[in-house]
Amino acid sequence: MIVVSDTSPLNYLVLIDLQHILPELFGRILIPVAVRDELQSAGATEAIARFMAAAPDWLETRQASEIDPSSSTWIEASVRSSRWQHRWPDRF
Repeated sequence: MIVVSDTSPLNYLVLIDLQHILPELFGRILIPVAVRDELQSAGATEAIARFMAAAPDWLETRQASEIDPSSSTWIEASVRSSRWQHRWPDRF
């Protein structure tokens, strides 16, 4: 499964120090260049800046044109949605 993250899930998981659940659930996460740029913006918190400065191997940046939306799953702001809880009830 190809998993693509929006800015908010990464941002909030880093802020609460739970970013480690992403590779545990999915192995690797793709982010579009625009998401990377937003996470590296001057307005990013110190925690986000540290995370992005030493980005883990499981986080890959891709051009949006390289990501096929029909064969990928997007992680959006509703990380704790009922769909996630249904698929991985032991994780939440």
